[in-house]
Amino acid sequence: MSGDNGNSMENKSTQELEFQSFVRQQLELLFAQQTEMRTEMHERFLQLSRQIKDLDIKVDVYTREHSYMKDDIRELRAKMNLV
Repeated sequence: MSGDNGNSMENKSTQELEFQSFVRQQLELLFAQQTEMRTEMHERFLQLSRQIKDLDIKVDVYTREHSYMKDDIRELRAKMNLV
């Protein structure tokens, strides 16, 4: 019986080491996935920032051109009324 006790204690300690190893592997996997997600989110944020900057420039150009077009239309209307 004392031999059985020794085996069960050895099995228990082996099982604990296997569980610790499993938990460690799971945590490493979780941290790796989290790091990958952060990297992807950072890259996406930079991409969206560039797109917003580009759209902002386009809106500025549109606004400026729209103002010029309104001025041109006013001039044409004024000339048409004078003729």
